[in-house]
Amino acid sequence: MTIGVDSRTGVHERVLLVDDDDGYRDSLAKLLHGHGYCCDTASDAESAEQKLRQVAYGAVISDLRMPGNAKGEFVEQLCSTPGAPPLIVLTAYPSLDSAMRSANLHVSSYIEKPVTAGELLPHIERATDRSRARRAVADLEARLQAAGEATEHMRDLLEGGAGGATDRELVGSLRRTTARELLSGLVDLEDLREQLGGEPPAADGEDLVAPGVPLDQLSPREREVLQFIARGYRVPTISAQLDISRHTVRNHLKRIFAKLGVASQAELLELIKPVQPRR
Repeated sequence: MTIGVDSRTGVHERVLLVDDDDGYRDSLAKLLHGHGYCCDTASDAESAEQKLRQVAYGAVISDLRMPGNAKGEFVEQLCSTPGAPPLIVLTAYPSLDSAMRSANLHVSSYIEKPVTAGELLPHIERATDRSRARRAVADLEARLQAAGEATEHMRDLLEGGAGGATDRELVGSLRRTTARELLSGLVDLEDLREQLGGEPPAADGEDLVAPGVPLDQLSPREREVLQFIARGYRVPTISAQLDISRHTVRNHLKRIFAKLGVASQAELLELIKPVQPRR
């Protein structure tokens, strides 16, 4: 997966870097741009607050000693604001007191300067993962609310004695809408689980056994893809694990379908229900 990109939408994550050291700030921002992040910058707490009111950031990376944060007020305000992006604290003057305060405020990371982009990237990824999780949960809540409202509307129609053709069509439409919202929410939840749950276990050379299924017709790569399909993993995760494009994964799936005589992934899953790893 490309660093800094939301795997669900393909959109690059936007982060805010706040530091009053112009040279350090600009140099680090350039490095983060090079690793795929859209990085805005601010030189003090006031300008950072203005940007935060205008843009939804995936993470904020902030120095401790800078104008507007002499007593940690910027950090405290950001951490206490509901829905604010996760905060990564950078400081050239680490202390037990500031570290404890940061921990109590639940900052995402507390890092001592100087820090390289390579050292910082895992912390940014963890912070932006949290932002993606919040967005996915908010979207799921909205979908479930819409489904609930549709269900209530449908119940009101039924209790009101709806019986005409028009009413029956409306009830059918509401039912289909509710089903779509619920299904879409479940798919989003599965995508979120894969994003936040880490990579799936490697194949480790295990083979598969499925009585009556001609697995010997599959190439080694196709068998690898089938292993992950059997474990319930989706195309984006298989692509990342095997270091091949999603297009290539789908091509392997098409060949698997043809060789095993199935027309869809649903049929494939039904066919390989008895598949177990060979020990």
